[in-house]
Amino acid sequence: MVAATQVQSWSFIWTQDLLPIDRLRSTDRSFHPGMKSLTGNCKIFYYRDDSVRGDGSTYTASWIFNKLFREGNAVDDITTTGSPEFEFKLGYKYSTTVNRFIRFQAYINQFSQGASTGEVVSADVSFQMNGAPLENTL
Repeated sequence: MVAATQVQSWSFIWTQDLLPIDRLRSTDRSFHPGMKSLTGNCKIFYYRDDSVRGDGSTYTASWIFNKLFREGNAVDDITTTGSPEFEFKLGYKYSTTVNRFIRFQAYINQFSQGASTGEVVSADVSFQMNGAPLENTL
């Protein structure tokens, strides 16, 4: 995993579907746990450094934007060049020696960017986790 940018803030919502279990003559509802999902958002500091190349060592947030919006008019096959999957690692520092985080694969389903003169450019990113977390120390 390579760092794409600095995250200013993040949040997520974990949900689990509940499947009702109905029995004859039952007067109380019962449930069985179903599918789980995690959706969330983060605010990232956005910068561009043209001296940095996409060689796997360092990426900037503009790399995310370029992965989401490819240039040109070529017709893309959604199965090979469609919306890319990203790896997220979101967390916080618990103490000087301990970091807590969750790491997962996700699709970005919203990317919002704005700029003001004299301000650091930031972007708001919304995501949907794909599969189960890869690591979780939260």
